[in-house]
Amino acid sequence: ITGIKNINIDPSVTFSTIAIESQEITILDNNTFVLAYCDETNNHISFVVYDTNGTNLTATNGNAIDVDTDVLLCFGRTVDVSAFNSTHFVIGYVDNLGDDATFAIYNRTGSQIVAPTDVDTSVCPSSIVCGGVSVSAFNSTHFVIGWMDTSYTDNDTTTAIYNITGSLIAGPTDVDTNIGAATPGYELGTSTFNSTHYIAVWYDNSEGDTSFIICSSSNSCGAIADADATSSGSMATVTTLNSTHSALIWDDSSSDLNLEVFNQYTSVFAEIIIETSLSTATSTGATIDITTLNSTDYVM
Repeated sequence: ITGIKNINIDPSVTFSTIAIESQEITILDNNTFVLAYCDETNNHISFVVYDTNGTNLTATNGNAIDVDTDVLLCFGRTVDVSAFNSTHFVIGYVDNLGDDATFAIYNRTGSQIVAPTDVDTSVCPSSIVCGGVSVSAFNSTHFVIGWMDTSYTDNDTTTAIYNITGSLIAGPTDVDTNIGAATPGYELGTSTFNSTHYIAVWYDNSEGDTSFIICSSSNSCGAIADADATSSGSMATVTTLNSTHSALIWDDSSSDLNLEVFNQYTSVFAEIIIETSLSTATSTGATIDITTLNSTDYVM
């Protein structure tokens, strides 16, 4: 994109010298962001709050703040993070050791506001890599968390609404009750349109399609729709551009990266951009992400 000025891209910051498997960023304000990640060497879920000049605003003696000190292993989208406002954020993650989907809430100084809270204590079979997790804040008071329950007995895509104090508001709701048995490492994404609605997207291994759904903040959901009925991929995520538009991205069995933008009018969707192969370089173990720049543009 041309015309962007006053963006400081130096100095680059090496936030870890050990193996990192999964990482996500959320913006707190014009000068501050949160970097959350899974430490593959020590199997920690950790975060650091940075200034855009590279200053570490939370760590002591160069150490990140650990949310969980043993999740057994890291993979794909093990961790996600979303800001409520300029001071508070939620971290969602999958604990492969306890087979849990979990969240915790912190403020920008690194103080824990809500201790790690399990939303599901059986999300994957023993010794199998769990599915992904995603969090997205509606506003400064509540958020949605989504996860893939691949525990053999359930095999669901599930979402729940919590508030900033950690209290359950709505759900858990199984938005898809059959995503196929044992789908380790598959990813999903959630993104809020506004303070009342969100979208969730995931890969359904039982049907081989990439699906999405629109739900309210009370977890009243519309019908499941397919972005790609024959994707047979593993990765999927989404960003909302404004209160009506969303952009979905996913991979397929041909190792292509695909994109669609949808327009929301209640429960009616219109395809604005026809599915487009963006890359043929995706491979097993790769991850994808997409985020909004403004109401009309996004970056992948």
